[in-house]
Amino acid sequence: MSKCIAILTGGGDCPGLNPAIRGCVYGAEKYGYECVGITDGWKGLVEGTTTPLSREITEYIIMKG
Repeated sequence: MSKCIAILTGGGDCPGLNPAIRGCVYGAEKYGYECVGITDGWKGLVEGTTTPLSREITEYIIMKG
């Protein structure tokens, strides 16, 4: 069984959220964890809809608004 971190946000704008997500993914991969983003907030958590997150996917996330 692999170690996994799920990232869930509220969906609204928040200063520093994209760098925080990127930092979480980078740190997780450094220690052998995988990360997934929960799609559609709490509904996605209940329904299990996730998106894999990796360095490649989050590399330029800090440049997006």
